[in-house]
Amino acid sequence: NESHLSLPTPITACVAIPNQLTPESLSILPRRHGMNLNLQRQVGSSASSKVSSWCRIRRPLEDPNRYKPPGVGEVILVRKPETERGTNIMTYSNDNFIDTLELLEGLISNLFVVYKDGTFRTAPVGLVLPGYARHLIIQELNERGIKVNSANPPTIQDMRDGLWSEVFVTSAIRLVVPVERIIMPATGANVIPLILWEAPNDEYRATRMIQSAMYQRGCRQATVKNV
Repeated sequence: NESHLSLPTPITACVAIPNQLTPESLSILPRRHGMNLNLQRQVGSSASSKVSSWCRIRRPLEDPNRYKPPGVGEVILVRKPETERGTNIMTYSNDNFIDTLELLEGLISNLFVVYKDGTFRTAPVGLVLPGYARHLIIQELNERGIKVNSANPPTIQDMRDGLWSEVFVTSAIRLVVPVERIIMPATGANVIPLILWEAPNDEYRATRMIQSAMYQRGCRQATVKNV
């Protein structure tokens, strides 16, 4: 019974947006996927080398004074879509720039957004790492006949338009962790973090369904504090 499963404590996630809202500033932030590809070319497929390098490279995004203050459980990497990259930044307000961003993955997790029409959406493997839990969840959704969009990343514009109903992150360690809130760090004229999105309630029905399906597949979460 899905209602009797105990979900991990919902987390707050922070989007990795630079202080200066420009494509150039955004492009120099660490990327889990890009780092992985470059490292594979340099040192082959050594998992320990890749993990060690990413742990070092991601440190700026774990800054407790900006991206990961107390209470934030994950940092979400974002990107500006290809179709927007040639646009003159001077035509954007801060809000417009943020609205064009796509949400990719966490520092140590994959990201899923459940839309109000029932679609589950996650960024494609070409932009994110193909996590094991992510693979199992997509497989489960396909088997259940539930619509999955793994070709187009979730967007902040969709969030602003009220199209989201749930958000969760996945990892091999904790499987499925609900997200109760997404914040944006202090940026530009905003001197304090802003709440971009909050879960409409604490039911997390889709997240519980996924967790139940993973348990039925024999998966179990580890007992850890973070994602």
